Amino acid sequence: MRIGIDMRHVVRNSSGGITPLLIETLTRLFATSTDDQFYFFGTIFNQDLFPKKFPNVTSFSLPMPPYWARLDNILHREGIDVLFRSFPAADTLGFPLRKQIAFVTDLQHEEFPEFFTPIVLASRRVNFARLINGCGAVGTISEHACAMIRARYKNNFDDVFIMPRQRD
Repeated sequence: MRIGIDMRHVVRNSSGGITPLLIETLTRLFATSTDDQFYFFGTIFNQDLFPKKFPNVTSFSLPMPPYWARLDNILHREGIDVLFRSFPAADTLGFPLRKQIAFVTDLQHEEFPEFFTPIVLASRRVNFARLINGCGAVGTISEHACAMIRARYKNNFDDVFIMPRQRD
């Protein structure tokens, strides 16, 4: 399988606890899924997240302004089967939503709307709803988040799953 991983919005030391969780989870995935090919899509701000030690990982550093157009071209050219989205952000992708997995750690903007500016709150509400409702699956980090997502949104495939942290 050819799996794209969109990490545009993840930056070490700036994206909170999501960064170490994704690094840990994806590193284990790369190491254990050696028959699959992974395509890491990031920017100059996060190309150092994964060491270049996995032969089944190809990394792309895309420029910010035309990020989505470049990503769309590569997804098509490389024949990507599924795209993992690290954050439900606005995009201009033509890649089918049903072939995307949205990673949603929480619905803070719904529980605590006062923590967000009106513009950020409106953007999160639109983009979270669009991706969660339209994508093929939603990954989250806890039973609480899973229950909130299921209560608030109806995913096309009703596939909401927990991505637990691995403990050694």
